[in-house]
Amino acid sequence: MSRSFFTRCPRCGTNSYEQLQTHSHCVECLYSNDLVRSKPEERGYWQSICRLWHKADVIHQKIEAEKQKNFERFVSKFPHIKP
Repeated sequence: MSRSFFTRCPRCGTNSYEQLQTHSHCVECLYSNDLVRSKPEERGYWQSICRLWHKADVIHQKIEAEKQKNFERFVSKFPHIKP
């Protein structure tokens, strides 16, 4: 079992930079120092993975915002009921 610990992220400044034996990354902004030190052919792979993670996060946020808007619209139809 590998150990991990969190330190301050060099990019976003939060204490969410996870350091593992094999690699390190920020769970908040997805920064990875390994991308800087990796070979050019590996760097493209990891950058594409980070872009996909970011896109998935953006889509998730949009879905949650739409759910909240739909819920508020539904609740507004019943003014006598307080959420």
